[in-house]
Amino acid sequence: MTQAVGAEAPRARDSFTAEQTACSDSVGGREEAALLADLRGGDQRSCEQLVRQYSRMMLAVARRVLRNEDDARDAVQDALLNAFRALPRFRGDARLSTWLHRIVTNAARMQLRAAKRRSEVNIECLPPLLDEPGQHAKPGSALLLSPEALLLSQETRMHVHACIERSLPRIAPS
Repeated sequence: MTQAVGAEAPRARDSFTAEQTACSDSVGGREEAALLADLRGGDQRSCEQLVRQYSRMMLAVARRVLRNEDDARDAVQDALLNAFRALPRFRGDARLSTWLHRIVTNAARMQLRAAKRRSEVNIECLPPLLDEPGQHAKPGSALLLSPEALLLSQETRMHVHACIERSLPRIAPS
Protein backbone atom coordinates (compact mmCIF):
# COMPACT_ATOMS: atom_id res chain seq x y z
CA MET A 1 0.00 0.00 0.00
CA THR A 2 1.59 3.26 -1.10
CA GLN A 3 0.90 6.66 0.28
CA ALA A 4 0.62 9.84 -1.76
CA VAL A 5 3.43 12.33 -1.37
CA GLY A 6 2.53 14.97 1.20
CA ALA A 7 -0.39 12.97 2.57
CA GLU A 8 -0.60 12.65 6.31
CA ALA A 9 0.07 9.17 7.66
CA PRO A 10 -2.98 7.73 9.40
CA ARG A 11 -2.74 7.21 13.13
CA ALA A 12 -2.70 3.55 14.07
CA ARG A 13 -5.63 3.68 16.48
CA ASP A 14 -7.89 5.66 14.11
CA SER A 15 -7.29 3.76 10.90
CA PHE A 16 -7.84 0.28 9.63
CA THR A 17 -5.33 -1.96 7.98
CA ALA A 18 -6.19 -3.51 4.66
CA GLU A 19 -6.68 -6.80 6.52
CA GLN A 20 -9.23 -5.27 8.93
CA THR A 21 -11.08 -3.59 6.08
CA ALA A 22 -11.16 -6.81 4.11
CA CYS A 23 -12.43 -8.61 7.19
CA SER A 24 -15.24 -6.11 7.72
CA ASP A 25 -16.13 -6.22 4.01
CA SER A 26 -16.12 -10.03 3.98
CA VAL A 27 -19.69 -10.10 5.16
CA GLY A 28 -21.35 -10.39 1.79
CA GLY A 29 -24.88 -9.45 0.92
CA ARG A 30 -26.27 -12.88 1.80
CA GLU A 31 -24.31 -13.10 5.04
CA GLU A 32 -25.38 -9.59 6.02
CA ALA A 33 -29.02 -10.42 5.24
CA ALA A 34 -28.75 -13.56 7.37
CA LEU A 35 -27.15 -11.55 10.21
CA LEU A 36 -29.94 -8.98 10.00
CA ALA A 37 -32.61 -11.68 10.03
CA ASP A 38 -31.02 -13.28 13.08
CA LEU A 39 -30.70 -9.90 14.81
CA ARG A 40 -34.33 -9.09 14.13
CA GLY A 41 -35.21 -12.52 15.51
CA GLY A 42 -33.46 -11.65 18.77
CA ASP A 43 -30.56 -14.11 18.40
CA GLN A 44 -28.02 -13.34 21.15
CA ARG A 45 -25.05 -14.67 19.16
CA SER A 46 -25.89 -12.38 16.26
CA CYS A 47 -25.88 -9.41 18.62
CA GLU A 48 -22.46 -10.43 19.87
CA GLN A 49 -21.25 -10.90 16.29
CA LEU A 50 -22.45 -7.42 15.33
CA VAL A 51 -20.63 -5.89 18.31
CA ARG A 52 -17.42 -7.83 17.65
CA GLN A 53 -17.47 -7.12 13.93
CA TYR A 54 -18.31 -3.42 13.91
CA SER A 55 -17.34 -1.94 17.27
CA ARG A 56 -13.71 -1.29 16.27
CA MET A 57 -14.82 0.67 13.21
CA MET A 58 -17.37 2.55 15.29
CA LEU A 59 -14.78 3.38 17.96
CA ALA A 60 -12.41 4.77 15.33
CA VAL A 61 -15.17 7.00 13.98
CA ALA A 62 -16.10 8.24 17.46
CA ARG A 63 -12.44 8.95 18.28
CA ARG A 64 -12.07 11.09 15.19
CA VAL A 65 -15.14 13.13 16.09
CA LEU A 66 -14.60 13.43 19.86
CA ARG A 67 -10.80 13.17 20.27
CA ASN A 68 -11.26 11.62 23.70
CA GLU A 69 -11.10 7.90 24.42
CA ASP A 70 -13.67 7.79 27.22
CA ASP A 71 -16.16 9.96 25.34
CA ALA A 72 -15.63 7.85 22.21
CA ARG A 73 -16.39 4.65 24.12
CA ASP A 74 -19.54 6.23 25.54
CA ALA A 75 -20.61 7.29 22.04
CA VAL A 76 -20.10 3.75 20.71
CA GLN A 77 -22.16 2.33 23.55
CA ASP A 78 -24.94 4.84 22.87
CA ALA A 79 -24.74 4.12 19.15
CA LEU A 80 -25.00 0.36 19.63
CA LEU A 81 -28.04 0.79 21.87
CA ASN A 82 -29.60 3.11 19.30
CA ALA A 83 -28.82 0.66 16.51
CA PHE A 84 -30.42 -2.27 18.33
CA ARG A 85 -33.50 -0.18 19.06
CA ALA A 86 -33.74 1.03 15.45
CA LEU A 87 -33.03 -2.35 13.87
CA PRO A 88 -36.67 -3.03 13.00
CA ARG A 89 -36.70 0.22 10.98
CA PHE A 90 -33.48 -0.55 9.08
CA ARG A 91 -34.59 -0.95 5.46
CA GLY A 92 -31.34 -2.35 4.14
CA ASP A 93 -30.92 0.31 1.43
CA ALA A 94 -27.32 0.76 2.61
CA ARG A 95 -24.81 -1.65 4.03
CA LEU A 96 -24.99 -2.34 7.72
CA SER A 97 -21.55 -0.77 8.24
CA THR A 98 -22.70 2.45 6.54
CA TRP A 99 -25.79 2.60 8.73
CA LEU A 100 -23.75 1.99 11.90
CA HIS A 101 -21.21 4.63 10.80
CA ARG A 102 -24.01 7.20 10.56
CA ILE A 103 -25.45 6.19 13.94
CA VAL A 104 -22.10 6.47 15.76
CA THR A 105 -21.37 9.79 14.04
CA ASN A 106 -24.72 11.13 15.25
CA ALA A 107 -24.09 9.81 18.78
CA ALA A 108 -20.68 11.51 18.88
CA ARG A 109 -22.12 14.77 17.62
CA MET A 110 -24.84 14.61 20.27
CA GLN A 111 -22.10 14.33 22.90
CA LEU A 112 -20.34 17.37 21.45
CA ARG A 113 -23.57 19.38 21.57
CA ALA A 114 -24.25 18.28 25.14
CA ALA A 115 -20.72 19.27 26.17
CA LYS A 116 -21.21 22.75 24.70
CA ARG A 117 -24.42 23.22 26.69
CA ARG A 118 -22.76 22.47 30.00
CA SER A 119 -19.64 24.41 30.75
CA GLU A 120 -17.12 22.31 32.57
CA VAL A 121 -14.49 23.81 34.82
CA ASN A 122 -11.68 21.74 36.24
CA ILE A 123 -12.07 22.43 39.95
CA GLU A 124 -9.07 20.40 41.04
CA CYS A 125 -6.73 23.29 40.30
CA LEU A 126 -8.84 25.83 42.22
CA PRO A 127 -8.17 26.38 45.93
CA PRO A 128 -11.22 26.33 48.18
CA LEU A 129 -12.56 29.70 49.28
CA LEU A 130 -12.67 30.04 53.06
CA ASP A 131 -14.08 32.75 55.28
CA GLU A 132 -12.55 34.00 58.56
CA PRO A 133 -13.59 31.07 60.78
CA GLY A 134 -12.26 28.66 58.15
CA GLN A 135 -15.65 27.68 56.74
CA HIS A 136 -16.19 27.25 53.00
CA ALA A 137 -17.36 30.56 51.62
CA LYS A 138 -19.47 31.18 48.58
CA PRO A 139 -17.35 32.74 45.81
CA GLY A 140 -17.44 36.51 46.07
CA SER A 141 -20.06 36.66 48.83
CA ALA A 142 -17.74 38.20 51.42
CA LEU A 143 -16.51 40.78 48.95
CA LEU A 144 -20.00 42.00 48.06
CA LEU A 145 -21.24 42.58 51.61
CA SER A 146 -20.26 45.50 53.78
CA PRO A 147 -19.27 44.83 57.42
CA GLU A 148 -22.68 46.11 58.55
CA ALA A 149 -24.46 43.77 56.13
CA LEU A 150 -22.35 40.85 57.30
CA LEU A 151 -23.22 41.59 60.94
CA LEU A 152 -26.90 41.91 60.08
CA SER A 153 -26.73 38.63 58.14
CA GLN A 154 -25.13 36.86 61.10
CA GLU A 155 -27.71 38.32 63.50
CA THR A 156 -30.53 37.22 61.19
CA ARG A 157 -29.07 33.74 60.99
CA MET A 158 -28.82 33.54 64.79
CA HIS A 159 -32.41 34.80 65.15
CA VAL A 160 -33.72 32.18 62.67
CA HIS A 161 -31.86 29.41 64.50
CA ALA A 162 -33.31 30.58 67.84
CA CYS A 163 -36.85 30.59 66.40
CA ILE A 164 -36.38 27.08 65.06
CA GLU A 165 -35.08 25.89 68.42
CA ARG A 166 -38.11 27.36 70.21
CA SER A 167 -40.59 25.90 67.74
CA LEU A 168 -39.27 22.35 67.91
CA PRO A 169 -41.04 20.15 70.44
CA ARG A 170 -39.00 19.29 73.45
CA ILE A 171 -38.09 15.64 73.62
CA ALA A 172 -38.37 14.33 77.16
CA PRO A 173 -35.53 12.08 78.25
CA SER A 174 -36.69 8.49 78.64
